[in-house]
Amino acid sequence: MPTVINVKAFKLYFYSNEGLRCHVHVRHKGGLEAVIWVDDFTIKKTSGDKRVDRACIELAQKFRVQIIVAWNEYFGVSNEKE
Repeated sequence: MPTVINVKAFKLYFYSNEGLRCHVHVRHKGGLEAVIWVDDFTIKKTSGDKRVDRACIELAQKFRVQIIVAWNEYFGVSNEKE
């Protein structure tokens, strides 16, 4: 479970067996978790709390570059055009 970043009350991470479409799990210290698609910042899985979901989306947007870099490095995706 590679962690991308810990910020305030949230942890952003992904699982090593989920390499098809870039997304990030965002877990609040209270245990709520949302999963966000990084390409369009829509919710793949809701936390059940609209405020937490909104905060998760905002964090995914803020740390988009770091998430994509970590994802690509972990899954061996090249950003170079041939």
